[in-house]
Amino acid sequence: MHDYRLTLPAGVLWLMVIVDPSSYFPYVLLAVGILIVATLRHCGLAIVLGSVILAGCISGSLHRYAHDSDPLIRAIPSDSIMVVADVQSYPEYRGEQGSAIAQVRSFRRGDYEQGSTQRIRISWFNQKVQRGDRIRAHGRLISAQSSDYVAARLIAQDIDVQSGAALPARIRSALGDLIASGPQHLQLVPGIVLGDDSQIPAELVTAMRQEGLSHITAVSGAHISILLSVIFLIIGRRRNRCAAVLSIATLADLVFLVGLEPSVVRAAIMGVFVCIAVGMRRPSSAMPLINICIMTVCLLAPQLANRIGFQLSVCATLAIVLAGPPLSRWLARGMPRALAQILAISLVASLATGPIVVRIQPESSVWLCLANIIISPVIAPITIFGMMAAICAPWAVPVAQLCLLVCRCCTAWIYEVVIHLAHLPGSHLPTPLALAVNAGLVAGICVFIYFDRAWICAVGAVAGLSVFGVMAVSRPNTATVFADDWQIVQCDVGQGSAMLLRHKEQIVLVDVGPADGHIGDCVTQAGVTKLDLVILSHFDSDHVRGFDELARETHIGQVWYSPNMYPYRNSQWITYLLSSYGIPGREVVVGEELADISGEKWLRIVGPLVITGDAQSTNDDSLVVLAHTADHSVLILADAPAQRQRLLRGQVGEVDIVVAGHHGARDQSQELADELRAQITIFSVGATNTYGHPHPDALRIWQAPIQQRTDQCSDIVITDTDVLSRCP
Repeated sequence: MHDYRLTLPAGVLWLMVIVDPSSYFPYVLLAVGILIVATLRHCGLAIVLGSVILAGCISGSLHRYAHDSDPLIRAIPSDSIMVVADVQSYPEYRGEQGSAIAQVRSFRRGDYEQGSTQRIRISWFNQKVQRGDRIRAHGRLISAQSSDYVAARLIAQDIDVQSGAALPARIRSALGDLIASGPQHLQLVPGIVLGDDSQIPAELVTAMRQEGLSHITAVSGAHISILLSVIFLIIGRRRNRCAAVLSIATLADLVFLVGLEPSVVRAAIMGVFVCIAVGMRRPSSAMPLINICIMTVCLLAPQLANRIGFQLSVCATLAIVLAGPPLSRWLARGMPRALAQILAISLVASLATGPIVVRIQPESSVWLCLANIIISPVIAPITIFGMMAAICAPWAVPVAQLCLLVCRCCTAWIYEVVIHLAHLPGSHLPTPLALAVNAGLVAGICVFIYFDRAWICAVGAVAGLSVFGVMAVSRPNTATVFADDWQIVQCDVGQGSAMLLRHKEQIVLVDVGPADGHIGDCVTQAGVTKLDLVILSHFDSDHVRGFDELARETHIGQVWYSPNMYPYRNSQWITYLLSSYGIPGREVVVGEELADISGEKWLRIVGPLVITGDAQSTNDDSLVVLAHTADHSVLILADAPAQRQRLLRGQVGEVDIVVAGHHGARDQSQELADELRAQITIFSVGATNTYGHPHPDALRIWQAPIQQRTDQCSDIVITDTDVLSRCP
C-alpha cells in the first residue's frame, strides 16, 4: 500500500507555484485558519497542509522580492550592457548563431558594476562557447520569453570566454573529441549519459520525439537507478552506511557533471532520500519520496517546478509508481513478466504525460510502446559503459575507446529502430489521436487477457487493428514526382540549401541541407539514384548534415568541398562518411571545372577568390558555383556575404538564375545583382527560421521577374521553359 498522506500538501503547494498569485495575503489567511482549526481538532494532516501553504507563501514572497529587487531586472531594457555570467545549459547552434542560458555574476551599465543572481538567455554570433564557461558579453538586454524561464535575454554584439569550467568541461570535451569522427548515432552517448543532445542529428531527435524516446536523453530516474544499482551490487547492502555515502557522493558528482536539469533534480532528490533510508536500514516508499521532492523543489526553486521537464518527469514517475505495478501484474497473466513490465511502464508513462505532450508536440506515433520495448535492453549498457568512457576519456583514452565500442553497437541499434519506425504508417499522427490509439491498445490487450486468449494473438490482433485504423486516418503522401524534363531543382530542405543540376547525362547536387531537411525525399522525387558529383560549399550544419541520408539513398560518384574545414565536428564527420561509403572526396578552389562525356565544361567553381581558413570565415570561404544546363545558367552563392559577392563582378557575366547568398540574409551585394541581371532569383530558406530570412533588403536587391522562396513555394523545379512550384 502507498502512503498518500503528503499527496494533498504537495499538490496544493505545486498548484500555488503554477498559479503564482499576485498576492499571497489570502493564502496566508487560509493557512492560519487551517492551522487554528487543525490544532483545536488535533488533525495532523491538516496541520501539515496549513504549514505547507504558509511555507509556500513565505517562499513565494521571498523569491518574488529577490527577483523584483535585483538590479538586473531594473536594468531591463538596456541598449548597452556588459554582463559576466556562467553558461549553465548546453549551447544551441543554428548556423552561426548560438544561444544558451547563463547565470549572471555581475553586470556593468555605464560606470557602475553591480551583482545579480538572475538567469538570462544569451544569444551570440561566430563564437565557440561550452557549458560551464565564464563569459563576458556586451549587447542589448531585453525582456525574456515566458517559455525560457529566465529573467531576460541578452543579444550579444561581442562575447569573450574568460575561463572554462574545469572538470566537467574537460570530461565533456574529451568525450566529444573521441566520438567526433564516429558515426552520428554515437552522439547518443553524451545525450544518454550527460544529457547533452546538442550534437545529435536533428533528424534523429525529431524521430525519437515522435516515437516517444526523447526521455532516454534526459538524465532521470532510470539513469540514477542504474548507477545506484551498480554501486549496491558492488558494495552490497550489508555495508549499508558505506553504500549510502558512496551513492550520495555519486549523485552529487552526476548532478555536478550533468547540471541542474529538471528531471535530474527530481531524480536526485528522490535518490538522496532512498540512500538515507538505506543507510538507516529503513524501508522507503515511492509516494512520500515523490511528494517530498515536489515540496522541496516548490519551496527552494519554484521556477524549476514550473518547467515542462519537471512536470513531465513527475507525471511519468507517478504513473509508473501507481499504475505500473497493477497493469504489469495484469499483463503478466498473458505474457512473459519482463515484457509485461516494459509494456506497462511505457504505456502508463506515455498516457500520463499525454496532456502535457499535446501542448508542446503536434505529432506522435502509435509505435511508442514497441519502440520502448525494442530499445530497452541497450539503455543500461550505454549508461554504464558511456559513463566509464566519459570518466576515462581525459586520462585513459584506450579504455574510453574500448567502452565506446560497446556503446557504438547499442546506439546503432537505437538509430536503426528509430529511423525504421519513423517511416512506418502511424508515425506522424496528431498527438491526441496517437494517444487515443495507445489507450485503445491498453484496453484491447486487457480485454483479450481477461478472456484468456493467447498473448501473441492478443497483441497481434490489436496491433493489426491499430495499423489498419492508422493507415485509414494517416496523412496521405503528398510527395509528387518532378517533371521528367527538369534541369534545375531547388530542394526544400528548410533552413539550409540543396540544389540539383542536370546537364545531359550528368547530375550534380550542390549542398545537402541540414539533418532534418529530408534531402532523400527530394532526390527520390526527382528520380535520381546516382549523383556524379556532390559539392559541399562549406561545412556549416545547414549545408552538410543531410549527407548521411543522401548517401543511403543514392550512389555518389565524388565529392568536392571547401578548403576551410571549420567547424571540425562536421568536416571530420563528412570525412568519416566518405571513408565508410568509399566515396572519393577532395578540396577544390577557384577554377575547378566539371566536363561532360563530350568534354564540354559546364560547371565551374568561381569563388571564393581568397581563402581565409579560420573558424569565423566559413561563410566567406564557401564555394560559389556557376553552372550551365541545356537552357539555363545558374549562379549558386552559397553563404557568401556581400564583400565576397562583390569580388565576383567581372568574373561571371549575366546569368539566368541566382540563388541568393546566405538564405537571404541582409548582407547582399547590390553591385553584383545589377551586373548579373537574373531573370529568376531563388531563396533557400526555412519557414520557421529565427533570423528574419529573407531580409527585405535581400528581396529588394535580388528583385527579378520571377522570385521564388522555398519557405513559401516548397521545391522549385525549373525545366527548359517553366518554373514549377506551389507559388503562382
